[in-house]
Amino acid sequence: MNVPTTRLFSNLAATAAAFALAAAGPGRADAPVKSLAGLSKPQIKALPDNEKIQINGKVWTRSQVKLELEKGRAQVRTDLESQVRAKLSAFEQMKVRHAAAQAEKARTLRASALAEAGRIAAHAPTPSGTIPTPVTPADPKITSVGAAYVMPGSSFMVAGQALGAQPGTARLEGQFPGGGQVLVVEIWKNNFAVLSVPENASGAIRQTARVALKRQDGKSANTLPVLFEPLTEMKVLGRNDPIIVCSLAADINNCDPLPGKTFEGTHANTIDVSPDEGHDKFKVNLKNGWVVESSDFVKGGFTLILGGAFPATVSGITVGASTFDIQVNFSVNPFTNIEYYGLVYIRGPVGTSHK
Repeated sequence: MNVPTTRLFSNLAATAAAFALAAAGPGRADAPVKSLAGLSKPQIKALPDNEKIQINGKVWTRSQVKLELEKGRAQVRTDLESQVRAKLSAFEQMKVRHAAAQAEKARTLRASALAEAGRIAAHAPTPSGTIPTPVTPADPKITSVGAAYVMPGSSFMVAGQALGAQPGTARLEGQFPGGGQVLVVEIWKNNFAVLSVPENASGAIRQTARVALKRQDGKSANTLPVLFEPLTEMKVLGRNDPIIVCSLAADINNCDPLPGKTFEGTHANTIDVSPDEGHDKFKVNLKNGWVVESSDFVKGGFTLILGGAFPATVSGITVGASTFDIQVNFSVNPFTNIEYYGLVYIRGPVGTSHK
């Protein structure tokens, strides 16, 4: 989903108008006009904002360039915000598909468990009608768990011995709120039981839990392991989550994200003779099993010179990663600004925090 986009906002008319405005710029009418020829990049950056500079036969001050770039930036933001809305709309659809896939998986597991219970019941011996001699019941025992994993909304079967004719209780033990998750008893027989994980079970991470049964008379069976797969949800990583290291390589630099974005950057090069190049970093550390699901990156820019490009490339966002450093490399030409927005979508257990 990482599809960089570029839009050029300058045209001949706008550029001609900007140069016309610049020719009557601030400062004394008799102030000398400097040339950039022979000046180093640090010397150019040290010039006062109202210093008159002649470029291609026109006179500019850095203040005028900043003003014009800021006007153009508003156009860039409008375009990028439109792209972000489209990306977020696609993300909402992805969330719906993700929830539907999990629900279908739980239904499949439940149907399988009930079908297996039906097959066992069909082969159970028919009572003879003879009154059995009372015996002291043996201790209950679980012999196997009939599922590779369990999840909220799913059912699974456990086979056992001496579980009792009347329903007992069951739970998953592990890293759950309160230390365990109570299971719903669907079917309980002396030699097997069908149990369900409540659909609203939340607040637990992916883990190997243990199935624990207790017979109606209060005697506990042994426990057996089973993989617990929590329901997961997806969301946009918030703007306050990454640690920001913003480059100061350009004349104007800003990496403070607006609401609804994970990260962003604005860099402008005003009066200069060569590009400003740098890289921004955004450090992320997710907790509790939250990982990267996918991401989007959009970019654009504005230039006061004819033509131009807005190079900005993103790296470091790896699907499935929980700890990562996002890096955006940029190069911004004189009389130009670039702007980019990044969205990182993360997935993790329902009811847990990613921090």
